[in-house]
Parts: sequence; C-alpha cells; structure tokens
Amino acid sequence: MAKSLKQFIESEEVEQTDEALSHSQRIKASIRMKKMKSRIKIGRERAMRRTPTMDVVKKRAFRKARITVMKKLTKGMSKDELSFSRRTDIEKRLAKKSALIQRLAKKMIPAVRKQDRDRKNASKGKDEK
Repeated sequence: MAKSLKQFIESEEVEQTDEALSHSQRIKASIRMKKMKSRIKIGRERAMRRTPTMDVVKKRAFRKARITVMKKLTKGMSKDELSFSRRTDIEKRLAKKSALIQRLAKKMIPAVRKQDRDRKNASKGKDEK
C-alpha cells in the first residue's frame, strides 16, 4: 500500500540532517521528489482549500521574511540565480540575522493572513461560476 506524504517523511527513508547535501544525495532526493510529485501536488491543493492554522501562518510569514532579507543581501537576485558557494555564504549570513527575521515575520503575520483570506475568497468565487 502506498504511504501518505506524512508517513513517508516520518519514515527512515528521509534523513533529517542540518548538513549540506552532497551531489549524490541531491540527485537521490531529486529522484525521490519526482516520484512523490503527484502526491505532493494533491496535498498542496487540499491544504490551500483549508483555512491555515496560526502555526502555518507564522511559518509562511517567517519564510517571506527570510526571502526579503535574502533579497537585500543579494541585491534583488533570487536564490536560483546564485552559485552554490554564494548560496551557502548567504545561508550563513541569514543564520546570524535570525533575530531580524523573527521581527520581520511577526510584522508580516497580518499581511500573510490577509493574503490567505483573499486567495480563499478568490477560489470560492471561481468555484461558484
């Protein structure tokens, strides 16, 4: 029987580490994620239909704050445009700025909640038509 995404992530097949992935680990992860693609898509769609909990809102706000600080450090470049060495350097600098990111995230919570409400209302309007 196929595992759900949560069961898959909690199983031993996914190693949780703080270290950077080696090239072979990156390729294996890529293959694993390609296999899980459709399940992840369905899960994402279901999650988008639900009203997010405060934890989810905080996580989204934290992610947005982190991206904002990263854009300032890279002068507007996205993470995809950076080389791996530059990316790791930026990640280390972001780790040092965690207090700033936390403050920004706290300020972004109302905006993130509004975005979620707007997205949910837009999808409701689309379903009715």
